[in-house]
Amino acid sequence: MANSKIATTKKLIKNIVIDEETSRKEKITDVEKAYITYQTAISIDINYPLKNLQFIPSSIPLGSLDGLQRPIITSHGNTLAKSMKMMGNIRPIIVTKLKEKNGKYKFYVLDGQHNYNALLSLKTEEIPIVEISTKSTANLVETIALLNSSSKSWTLKDYVTAWSNIHSDYGLLKRLYDKYDIELSIVAAVCTSANLGSATPATRLIKSGEFRILNLSESEQKLSDINEILNELPRMDRAANRYFILSLISVFNEIKYGRKEHNKLLDYVKNNREILKFALNNVNELKEYLLQAFN
Repeated sequence: MANSKIATTKKLIKNIVIDEETSRKEKITDVEKAYITYQTAISIDINYPLKNLQFIPSSIPLGSLDGLQRPIITSHGNTLAKSMKMMGNIRPIIVTKLKEKNGKYKFYVLDGQHNYNALLSLKTEEIPIVEISTKSTANLVETIALLNSSSKSWTLKDYVTAWSNIHSDYGLLKRLYDKYDIELSIVAAVCTSANLGSATPATRLIKSGEFRILNLSESEQKLSDINEILNELPRMDRAANRYFILSLISVFNEIKYGRKEHNKLLDYVKNNREILKFALNNVNELKEYLLQAFN
């Protein structure tokens, strides 16, 4: 896209000829506009961070962002060390500078933890680093997630672990996920009262750091109700299980759901297992079947 834009603007500049018999000022304005467009097209320097490449003594320790980063896998670090012995290190460590409690600044690893440990194990004298600035704690989490997605993408659980260091709701979400045998995105959808036939909105909230539990006690009760209803159905595959739970969430949000309604729905599911199986792949259709419990 950028190359096409550059080619077009170059051609535009080349084709603009200043005709002395016409307004010179008008033509110059056209040339300037075309040149500005050209400059904009080439202004994004994707190699800019690498221009900040520097080497620091390995005796200067780089901090680890425990709780934000994924845990170190020793075998992976050992494999990298073997590779470095054969062909050297080909990747710098991505770091950011953070202020310590004593007022001093220290480099912390954003990406390349395994590379860094491998270099230390090989007793290298210098560590290649590229510094990236982070404006806030939230920006720090987003940057780590983005950098790590270039190798092995963060799972939803990785996001929950990272954000739980900033927002207590993420810690509560993790506790609910560990307690109930329900997919993490679905647990989040229950906690945010998603009523869209999808867990996607809740997933986006988790990744962006904006996830919040609307009502903890109600969310926990709903998850308990879901588990109780699921136990009345034959074992389902992951997709069918997801559709069924999303349908239940829609029912919970559409009616005033309490103990009386739960018992009605539980009895309905027990008595209509075979009918419900045919609608397991359609959230809206399944929801309509479930709502019949209250007719």
